[in-house]
Amino acid sequence: MTLPADFSADPANADLVAAFKAKNQDPTGPFVMPAYAGVQIIADAIKGAKTEDAVKLADYIRKNSFQTPIGKVAFKENGDLKEFDFVIFTWHADATKTPVK
Repeated sequence: MTLPADFSADPANADLVAAFKAKNQDPTGPFVMPAYAGVQIIADAIKGAKTEDAVKLADYIRKNSFQTPIGKVAFKENGDLKEFDFVIFTWHADATKTPVK
């Protein structure tokens, strides 16, 4: 199975993981940190571009990079991510997973 890396295991995200857990939310889901990063990028772009205009924000996002819980995020001109960490996992019957090495 291919999923995003386990960004909740990154020691740099310890405070964010604790904040999720304090709200009884599971920070370990494969799309939790990428979704959080997406919202963070939009918020940072609004601050950086000093506008909420969608066209101007899209331009700002394509021209800048953002430090997020999933690492540094930057986009290509067409809007695709320049990089993203995926991991191949072995999925087990007990619903746990281990990275394939």
